[in-house]
Amino acid sequence: MKKLTMLLAQSPDKPDGDIEDRLVMGLALTQQGQIDVEAYHSAGSPWLARRERPGTEPRQLEVIRIDERWALQSIRSEDDPIWTFDGHVFRPGELVRLRRPDSKELLFRIVSTESE
Repeated sequence: MKKLTMLLAQSPDKPDGDIEDRLVMGLALTQQGQIDVEAYHSAGSPWLARRERPGTEPRQLEVIRIDERWALQSIRSEDDPIWTFDGHVFRPGELVRLRRPDSKELLFRIVSTESE
């Protein structure tokens, strides 16, 4: 597993991004830096993520697979909206697109990857 830290690069209300707005995800990646689908299906425990923003409690999330897409779901309640995300390669410098339930998009730039 890799711990990926991402910073908000752009959003509808913050076109210049916000380095205090972070998304941290635990993902198993292939040698090519893509999400390892087989590792996800064989994992013994959920893959976790966390959204950290100034002035709010960190939001605890779970990485889930819906059909052929990846998404984040709140651990607090399964009734909370699901946010889909995508990225082609998960390495520092690459962008990850996070889609809110209202279809607005946020772009996060991966700034670090660490082995867990």
